[in-house]
Amino acid sequence: LDSYGKELERFKSKDKEIERVNSVHIIGALSLNTKHLKRHLSEECRSWTIQYSEKLHTRAKAELEVITEYMRLTTGKLSRKVEDLDTLGFMMQVLKEVREKECSIELEI
Repeated sequence: LDSYGKELERFKSKDKEIERVNSVHIIGALSLNTKHLKRHLSEECRSWTIQYSEKLHTRAKAELEVITEYMRLTTGKLSRKVEDLDTLGFMMQVLKEVREKECSIELEI
């Protein structure tokens, strides 16, 4: 996800760079108007930014759904009533898995 952020920043800097270019260039007796070219390049840059943002949103949503599903399943396992040693052993195993998974979940967030 960090690479998405860097790419989005790169798109913003390109858009600012496009805006800094003069709209009119005079070369001797020739005058070049780049206003339309600048507008189209800026629109393209914004289009890429939107597409990239949508892709980032889709990926983040999928990762969040995986974490949410894991939490839902784990909560279901932990909500069982402990009535014997087998159930207690199962609960201890689930808690051990949660502790092991905790670090990776924090990194994913």
